[in-house]
Amino acid sequence: MGLAQKKISGTVNPQKGGLSWWLSKAVYNTTWSLFKPIYFFNNGESTKTLTLVCINNSCRGNAEKIYRYSYLFEKYPNYHIPLVFGFLNGKLSKKVNLKEYEKLFAEAPEQGPYNDHNIKDRVYNWSSTSLIMHPQRRGREIPNFPGRYNRLDYMFLYNLYLLNSGKTY
Repeated sequence: MGLAQKKISGTVNPQKGGLSWWLSKAVYNTTWSLFKPIYFFNNGESTKTLTLVCINNSCRGNAEKIYRYSYLFEKYPNYHIPLVFGFLNGKLSKKVNLKEYEKLFAEAPEQGPYNDHNIKDRVYNWSSTSLIMHPQRRGREIPNFPGRYNRLDYMFLYNLYLLNSGKTY
């Protein structure tokens, strides 16, 4: 978490050596290689894994690699991962198009995300309980959890967008 700590507090993590640091690095590398197959076959786990990869910078600042991983499941992209990485590392992938995020925000319904069996009325990207954690639930004719949902995904994505675009609210 050295980069996150530096970004938030302005200081560098002085603890980058010793037995505990090397041991934690070995445990991380071992678990990453053991659980990679889960990442590739389970979208929910990939979101959690990519979030951890962004925070601990195991891609060593490679924004393009993070972008590729985020859009590996093209049907269910992890919209937030490139923005989290960009904020924590100070560099966005060249493939990140902030206009796409603006379009995503513009299509959000004023009353918030929902999916209540009315196929014609709902907005596809905003018809899931969580666009970030459960993008595969978008647009379902028979929703897992019909109803109206909170706007936390919108707020999270919008704040990440503002932090990366240099715009202010």
